[in-house]
Amino acid sequence: MAEQGSSKLEAATAAPPAPIVVKAHGQVESPEGSPRTTAQQQQLALPPSSYFKLYSTADKLDYLLVFLGVVGGLGSGVFLPLFAILFGDFANAFGQYWPACFGPSPLPYSMSEDQFSRLIGGIALRFLYLGIGACVAGALQQGCWVYTSVRQTNRLRRMYLRAIMRQDISFFDTQASTGGLLQGLNEDSLAVKDAMSDKVGVFLQHMTTFIVGFIVAFTRGWDMTLVLVGCLPFLAAIGAVLTQLQTKLAARQTAAYTDAGAVVQQSLSQIRTVAAYNGEEAAHSLYNSKLDVPQKVGNQQGVVGGLALGGMQFVMFGSYAIALFYGSVRVSQGHMTGGDVLNVVFAALLGSFSLGMAAPNLQYFAKGAAAGAKMFSIINRQPAIDAECSGDEPAAVKGQLRLEGVSFAYPARPDVVVLKGLTLDVPAGKTLALVGSSGSGKSTVVGLIERFYDPLEG
Repeated sequence: MAEQGSSKLEAATAAPPAPIVVKAHGQVESPEGSPRTTAQQQQLALPPSSYFKLYSTADKLDYLLVFLGVVGGLGSGVFLPLFAILFGDFANAFGQYWPACFGPSPLPYSMSEDQFSRLIGGIALRFLYLGIGACVAGALQQGCWVYTSVRQTNRLRRMYLRAIMRQDISFFDTQASTGGLLQGLNEDSLAVKDAMSDKVGVFLQHMTTFIVGFIVAFTRGWDMTLVLVGCLPFLAAIGAVLTQLQTKLAARQTAAYTDAGAVVQQSLSQIRTVAAYNGEEAAHSLYNSKLDVPQKVGNQQGVVGGLALGGMQFVMFGSYAIALFYGSVRVSQGHMTGGDVLNVVFAALLGSFSLGMAAPNLQYFAKGAAAGAKMFSIINRQPAIDAECSGDEPAAVKGQLRLEGVSFAYPARPDVVVLKGLTLDVPAGKTLALVGSSGSGKSTVVGLIERFYDPLEG
């Protein structure tokens, strides 16, 4: 039986895929060759998913935490414009008080010392209430967003690992590498966590401050505020360009790090082969060359971010210089008070500054959406051979194995037929030995019996 099985096996098989080697000129070659590289590039080129898809793993508690986090972020954003109002009232109160020890008051209206004390006391008390509210809102903003991001990210990690373990063997041969899959559990999941954590609350806070700040500014001095609004188109343009460039650069950097990690994974998994060919230096040089791309991308990110931040600062402070000059003219004409000017300047200053502070957070959302797209592409993938699906259960198992006219080629090398028309019959209770030289297809037959792969025919 052993001789008959081996003769049929040797006649019907071809060489299996070659092992990973590091060539003398420093190139790492995988057993699948170019198909794996192409599949990895296609996977990395996935378009970013919707940001809100990251919350698809949330439960009822997470929705409550998100709601409280949104309330906290919006509340934190309101308090700074309210501070500008109180500060303007504070300045007006001092402008209307002339101490008796200074002699007769030159002001057309001057409040008494008792009136001044009551007014300042009321403003100070409102400052205290404002501080208590800011404390509560800040605690909700920070605590709820961080807590829900940890919960959802851990849930996503478990789903991702379960999806990996569910995939068929051909997926690991042609579409995935150990380094790329580990990146999903580590770097990609952390990027998703950043996109759902306290940065969301900070973004909501700054955007609320921007909106409410300009509402206050228009209410206290619309004409002076229009002078300041002239800077908004420039700030918006800088923020839009920054977001677009940072998104593209983040995707390029992620792809480059995955490519570099694949070199390390392949070299370490076949370290004996690398050592046999004296390929240590070649592998090291190849890894260093792969790191050149993310380093260049990181330098570009720094330059883009620095120019954008510098441009925002110049536009904002230049606008304030013009607005203060215009405000002095309005005060001299009697149309505004000093407190009104401070209201407008501080409210618009806080609003504009908050817009500039909100823009950098967009890169975390874009990076998290891109990382989430990669993770969900694995989670949503339906394997051709699904170990978790329900199938037919035979009423009785006799133990007989039969292969009839089986042809097979590995998915990574579909042009190389490993088995062609193999017929093999193993009766129940019998022992069969597959004998043949290395590469004759013995392991391939066992893999087909265990249904690691499906045959092409038979």
